[in-house]
Amino acid sequence: MFLITIAIYFFNTAQGQPIYDGMSFPFRCKEQQNAYNIYKERNQALQLELTLLQERHGNLIDQGQSLQQQINNLQEKLQNCTACPDVWIPLENNCYLFSNASATFDAAKDICNRAGAYILEDQSPREKSLTKTNGTNRMWIGATDNRQEGVYVYESTGSRVNNSDWVTGQPNGGRNESCAVAYKEENWQLHDYPCNYKFDYVCKKSREILV
Repeated sequence: MFLITIAIYFFNTAQGQPIYDGMSFPFRCKEQQNAYNIYKERNQALQLELTLLQERHGNLIDQGQSLQQQINNLQEKLQNCTACPDVWIPLENNCYLFSNASATFDAAKDICNRAGAYILEDQSPREKSLTKTNGTNRMWIGATDNRQEGVYVYESTGSRVNNSDWVTGQPNGGRNESCAVAYKEENWQLHDYPCNYKFDYVCKKSREILV
């Protein structure tokens, strides 16, 4: 037996193979087992954290939907507590006054401001329908490039007018045309015009709370 062991030893040495001494292999397995246990515990902890986050996410969605429902309910109740002045037309939470005479842009703006309102600006689909029914063919929209030449913004918010809101090729008037006019026959898309021209207009303001 001793001779066989010696023979195997010299054979492995000659072949350049590592010699198993009965000690190093078990040590490597123990290290790998410890590493496996550590990573397994970390993975379990992460899975638990992920589950908690998913539950929290679901709870936040439910809370958001509940809050939105409360907002909708309050808006409905608020409409019963608000009203529009005489001759103003109510739509959702706002009131609209259609002019009975044309005016320059600055004059129209002043009339609306004195009524606590502003010239109608970016129109929603329902506002376009309202304007189509009650307005004239061409009307001022509350947008100018007075702040920066060529950059049209809405007067009340300062937000920029979308390129898609303009008729193709507009605005094209340069410094001579700094105010926006909506064309009924072109689905209320915009042209630029000199601000001293006279057009009809619409004043818009929030519904007033009843006292």
